[in-house]
Amino acid sequence: MIYYNQGEQEVARVRKGIGTEDVSGDYVNYPEIKTENVNGKSVTMKGQEEKVVLAIWNDGEYSYAVSVEKSISVDEMTELVSVVE
Repeated sequence: MIYYNQGEQEVARVRKGIGTEDVSGDYVNYPEIKTENVNGKSVTMKGQEEKVVLAIWNDGEYSYAVSVEKSISVDEMTELVSVVE
């Protein structure tokens, strides 16, 4: 799913795919990579300067990715990840 703001600009993208491979389509080598626990899920968050633009995880059956156009805090990304199923 792609989410747009009122100005019709893309602000976020959520992807889900079968399997455990990275489905984000984002293969940038980010300088900061950390793992956060979000509702029992081990989520890899990537970005720079203590902000993130990408979160990826899998549940053994499906892989998920949330990406945003403008970097956000870990707490904000955690909120987004927590509502993705």
